[in-house]
Amino acid sequence: MKFLISPFLSIFFVLTANAQFGVKAKKIDEIFLKMDKEQNLNKGTTFNYTICARMKNGKIKELNSGVQVSGDGLERRGKNKMLISKSNDCSKEIYLIDYSFTKRDYYFEGSDSIQLNFKGKIISDFSGGNGGSGQQADKRNVFDQTLRNRDGKKGEDGKDGNNGESAPYLKTFIRKDTLSNLILIDVFNLDNNLLYCYKTTSLSYGITYIVNGGNGGNGGKGNSGQNGRGEKEKSNGKIKRSGEGGNGGQGGIAGNGGHGGVVEVYLHESLKNEKSYISVKNEGGTAGIAGKGGAGGIAGKNIDGSTLQNNGNAGLSGELGTKGVRGGIEEIIIVSDIDFKLF
Repeated sequence: MKFLISPFLSIFFVLTANAQFGVKAKKIDEIFLKMDKEQNLNKGTTFNYTICARMKNGKIKELNSGVQVSGDGLERRGKNKMLISKSNDCSKEIYLIDYSFTKRDYYFEGSDSIQLNFKGKIISDFSGGNGGSGQQADKRNVFDQTLRNRDGKKGEDGKDGNNGESAPYLKTFIRKDTLSNLILIDVFNLDNNLLYCYKTTSLSYGITYIVNGGNGGNGGKGNSGQNGRGEKEKSNGKIKRSGEGGNGGQGGIAGNGGHGGVVEVYLHESLKNEKSYISVKNEGGTAGIAGKGGAGGIAGKNIDGSTLQNNGNAGLSGELGTKGVRGGIEEIIIVSDIDFKLF
């Protein structure tokens, strides 16, 4: 196996790059990360990037498949986008990015970094986690005639969906740092006693606190009941009766939506004219969808084609979940002092 590893390469700007069509790995000299450093780079924002290959003939081509990108404190958000996550580390301003490209026996890798410029709208997302969906019932092997009686077995029930998590109670203080001229945003999560930090060059970019409740998980679907066996005459002349169809399994109960959280915002009086740039979203999570009941099994037929046995009943659908309650509405409180007793 061949391994071609590129050296560390600084962020490289190329305004035009060929598409990946026809990229031959053996003709790649190195790969690098291309991005615009002037775009908004801040906690709670997303940025765009591209992984490119420099070919041995000097041409630049964008790589779209076979690419892996990761970084501590960074999350993938669709194609060629990454989110800078919220963080407890108030001093963290530089984020390392590792990337690689694999095609058949060829492997290339590299690393780079970005530095926050504290521009862009901040999305401070503390939403509750979504509940997992209930597992669908396992299918029975309806062709295994040796493991069941004349009558079809009842279908298995679907599993219940999990409830969505409720969002936390936050207290946040926004003030201007006279030394750096940056606006400091401290967010204290009262549910886990952790402090999160943001900085911005201007509140006019906007900051939105999201404390929506998590959505409830869907109930699992119930399995169909087994079909009954058909009437059968044995070699000794005895007749085995036809069987009833098995009842369908019950659908799983839907999970409830989590409740929206609460955000108390304390804004220093020197920034009171920028109050309109602050918003809160704290909707309750949606309820999950109830699992459907399984179909009833079909009764077996007699040798003459008639049906004397009953078909199985369809399983009932699971119970509906309930939507989470919207969080409390808190006004933005103007304060004159930095009082960390508030936290």
